[in-house]
Amino acid sequence: MKEAPIEVLLSRPVSPGKHLLLITGEVDEVKSSLARARSGRQDALLDELVLPNAHPDIAPALAGPRPARDVEAVGLVETLTVATAIVGADIALKRASVHLLCLVLANVIGGKAYFAVAGETSNVESAVAAAADFARERAVLARTMILPSPDPRLLDYLIAYPEPAPRFPI
Repeated sequence: MKEAPIEVLLSRPVSPGKHLLLITGEVDEVKSSLARARSGRQDALLDELVLPNAHPDIAPALAGPRPARDVEAVGLVETLTVATAIVGADIALKRASVHLLCLVLANVIGGKAYFAVAGETSNVESAVAAAADFARERAVLARTMILPSPDPRLLDYLIAYPEPAPRFPI
């Protein structure tokens, strides 16, 4: 924020011993701020990304799950880094006509991230394959899954955001 006028979307510690920072702004300002933030701290950086022209469904998914009913198939992609999951979701949405159900970032899942898309089976398969290829190239693909004709109750469970561990007074 000292380097350039950017907006912090999210800043929080995540397990285990990592910190997640999401910022937005003009591309050059974001790049400048990231360069400043990483200077002298490269050994502590797990991953980063700059995503110009993100699909319009990415930002709303960061705010919470987007339930869907009567879907033909659901695809899930889990990655070892948050940055790769966000870019993977963007790739999936741009590859095929799918709906982004959720984008879960590192909270109570060991610093990993996952997203779920829904739509016609062939579109879900194409979207998941494209995102998986990207994550595989970066050597951070954890797993993928396609669920044809999911039960609505399972859908509710899959897109539920993990809650942080309760905090107890010391």
